[in-house]
Amino acid sequence: MGAEEEDGNVRVTQKNNSFLVKFFSVSYLLIFDRSLTVLVTENRDDDDDDDDDAGEELFSWHDISVNHFDLVHRMTRILMLIPDKLCTACRISAENIPDETGEFLLNLVSKLYDECIEEGINKNYPNSFVSVISDLREQFRDLTFGFVNRDIDQNEIEEFLNRCQPIFNVAVLIADWGHSELLHLQRHRIFSANAFDKLFDLCSKLYDRNLLSDYRELSGRNELFNEV
Repeated sequence: MGAEEEDGNVRVTQKNNSFLVKFFSVSYLLIFDRSLTVLVTENRDDDDDDDDDAGEELFSWHDISVNHFDLVHRMTRILMLIPDKLCTACRISAENIPDETGEFLLNLVSKLYDECIEEGINKNYPNSFVSVISDLREQFRDLTFGFVNRDIDQNEIEEFLNRCQPIFNVAVLIADWGHSELLHLQRHRIFSANAFDKLFDLCSKLYDRNLLSDYRELSGRNELFNEV
């Protein structure tokens, strides 16, 4: 069984028990067995479809099962908060009010990160998932130090949001599509009838949901507000 569809921005291919998604500069290979594995790689310049000759691996999540839905879904919510919290923290810092650096907003996100990591460890989530989230937490801590010291680097913020994007995409792919397909496979030993179309539609929506673009748009609104 195989299928392929492309709209110029998003390309989705199905081969047996795997789905390959490509948009922007990243490929997402979703492999179903009794659990779900997602391999995230940089797209090759020659757009080669050979999975064994893919670009450099960015990260991977292994052995994600239906029991892991909660924290994966929670990560989508945490990552969606970040552009707004960073933008608002920047605005607060720019006001130069004593003891108001915007750090407290970032600490709220950090608390959510820490709770997610702690629960993942306590509930024996796959190490590949926990390690990726932990690395992102450390990078977010480095950004927070910049706010504490009033030494905010916009380039670092944008680089961080770019690093968040593939993780956000994978979390959404699993939470909004992979979870239901795993359940369907367990019950019926086959994908749902419209699994491919649902994945393609979801990826097309993900193409338009970019964390860095959200941050830039919010920052632009703040600048307009400050000019009034």
